[in-house]
Amino acid sequence: MNSGRLSGPHTDEGQGRPSPKSVHQLKAGLEHRVKRTYRARLETARRLETRGVLWNAVLVTSAVVLAINGVIQIIAPEIFGSRGATMFAVVSILTLVNSLLVASANYPVRALQYFRAYRDLQRFWAELDSTSVRRMPDLANWEARYQRLLDEVPNHTQADFRVAFPPRLRAYWAWKDRRARSRLGARGSSRPPYVATESHELLLLGPWAFARLRVLSSWAFTYLPLALAVLVALTLIPTVRWFLSE
Repeated sequence: MNSGRLSGPHTDEGQGRPSPKSVHQLKAGLEHRVKRTYRARLETARRLETRGVLWNAVLVTSAVVLAINGVIQIIAPEIFGSRGATMFAVVSILTLVNSLLVASANYPVRALQYFRAYRDLQRFWAELDSTSVRRMPDLANWEARYQRLLDEVPNHTQADFRVAFPPRLRAYWAWKDRRARSRLGARGSSRPPYVATESHELLLLGPWAFARLRVLSSWAFTYLPLALAVLVALTLIPTVRWFLSE
């Protein structure tokens, strides 16, 4: 999505050197890729930061609920029934496992790394946008700098890219577009619908739906801690009933 190399240079007729127009087009293409990359990196940083906050909130909620219910279990063990101790043991083990997984995921540090990568790419784009490039060697140097910035952190996910650039379903038919016909292999009266994205890519309905599914699954995992926190908080219901009945 973001790391294509420069294509071969176009030359002026009879001169054997790249034309200014071709260099300008390649520079515009590089600017476009850099901008898309830093926006996707920003979405990755936001996702990791959100996951870190929510999973830590689950840990805090679990610890508080276990502490409250543990005290009540000592004072009035009958409110949780005969299996209250077993329930607390299971919840305690799950909380420990959750804390180990959150610690290994290292969300805050990774979020900071991706945010720094986003800022580096944004500054790079601003510098490139304000610089006049007329020669292929100069443009190759810019491309090399861009590749080095890409190597600083792992690539963003497809879900993060699609959050930054959501695919849009349009009511067109691929047979109307010659490029779509060549890409999709449509012939004769075949009229498969396609999806036009912000980058003018042509996608069939299947890949469009799969891209949306990736985004939804990423959001589901990101906000899963909210559901877990609600489930943990529900274990306070017997405690609240006991407290109100006293």
